[in-house]
Amino acid sequence: MPSTMGIVGPLCSTFECSNYVAVAFGKQFFEPKIVLDPIWNRGIVFRAKPIFPGLLVGRCRSKRDQVVLTVLQVLAKQDDDRFKFGDPNEFHSLLCLDSKRRNYIGFLIWTEDKMAVLRQMFVVRGERRKGYASSIVSFWVENFAKKLANRFGIEEPNESAMKLHAKLGHLKIEGSTAIGVECHFVRSI
Repeated sequence: MPSTMGIVGPLCSTFECSNYVAVAFGKQFFEPKIVLDPIWNRGIVFRAKPIFPGLLVGRCRSKRDQVVLTVLQVLAKQDDDRFKFGDPNEFHSLLCLDSKRRNYIGFLIWTEDKMAVLRQMFVVRGERRKGYASSIVSFWVENFAKKLANRFGIEEPNESAMKLHAKLGHLKIEGSTAIGVECHFVRSI
């Protein structure tokens, strides 16, 4: 069953067309803006940990968490068509929230085997360039990736991701070449 199951109709990044969109959960349908309100998913708010002033992250553990993640992935796909939906039984994920304004900031998805591989990282428009991506990735590296191995993988990073990982010291950029320091590059699955 595809992870986009339960999303009905086109989804506008501004939610201006939300009257044409429904997200199925149980036997009910919700507008995406309802699903993206942390009040709809109080469990994540209670489980989430502060990692940066005003920023909380929590592991996806419930069906509501997965529905929120799917809606955020639709937004990510609108920004970059390389984003792929995956089977939540095959990956781990974090949801990121702004504790002050009570909204979702984005998500991070990874897989684990002998080492962790960062598969997707997304920060919603309007929340970028505030240090959230650096904080989220740093938290993930320290709390998840380094518990498995000293190095981790990054799945086909885009230019912004390369710059972020270079800033964090995970890789070096020499001309048009990126060289992994604490990471290596992984092809998409």
